[in-house]
Amino acid sequence: EYVAAGKKVKVINNDISDDVIQLFIDSINGLGLTVSEEELEKKQAEIIHLFLYGLIGKA
Repeated sequence: EYVAAGKKVKVINNDISDDVIQLFIDSINGLGLTVSEEELEKKQAEIIHLFLYGLIGKA
């Protein structure tokens, strides 16, 4: 829902498929399987920042 809404108001690039966005979100959620609990929160925050920066184009 959020991705569709973002695309509708042109905040999210329409050239990126919903499937790829969902795959990327799933990979962020899967970090817990490969990263220690101590590092997880910081790494997730950094990756989410990169994800949003890439979609929105703002720092």
